[in-house]
Amino acid sequence: MVSDPRAVNARLRQVVAGKDELIGSLEELVGAQAGQLAGQAELIKTQSVLIERLGDEVAELKRQFDADSSNSSRPPSSDPPWSKKPAKQRSLRTSSGRKPGKQPGASSSSRSLVDDADETLEITPDRCESCDASLAGAAECGRQRRQVIDARPVPAPKVTEYQRISKVCSCCGRVTTAGWDDPAVPAEHAQVVSGPGSPVRIGPEALARAALLTCAH
Repeated sequence: MVSDPRAVNARLRQVVAGKDELIGSLEELVGAQAGQLAGQAELIKTQSVLIERLGDEVAELKRQFDADSSNSSRPPSSDPPWSKKPAKQRSLRTSSGRKPGKQPGASSSSRSLVDDADETLEITPDRCESCDASLAGAAECGRQRRQVIDARPVPAPKVTEYQRISKVCSCCGRVTTAGWDDPAVPAEHAQVVSGPGSPVRIGPEALARAALLTCAH
């Protein structure tokens, strides 16, 4: 049976049209999916940047939380009580079992008595501890010495006042005032007195002692 060529052509045209429509739909679908993939890629990129930023913030917060006087410039007083480390062991030596101080049998050493004490006080018994008789005028049979070494009271400061005098000339009436650098001022005070500033000055000896106590002691 021979088919009608016109019918065959019509059928082929329908098939081709259907395929073209299907291809168009597929292309639209692919385009839509490509757009979705591009949006997802942009979203993933944004999320990656956000995750990295949050990671940096978490690391900084952890660093601040873990910071103490041992790994930062914070003072020890700022350390929380629960994070304070126990004190380091100062010595690795073990206990010998001996008592502290001078050991039995060891040679002793002490400060020697001086022969020219500044003050001597005699402690004399008044009555006999056996019969309660008076010991006034009794013969001395022994003497023990003990000395106490102590610091002397701090001496009061020496205050030297310099008075600069002004005088009126009886001839012309001009007022003349002596200079603070006048030769009448001793050499050790000349620079201190002549300099500008407060009328009360600290002398060179006091400054030298203050420097000695500050730097050497």
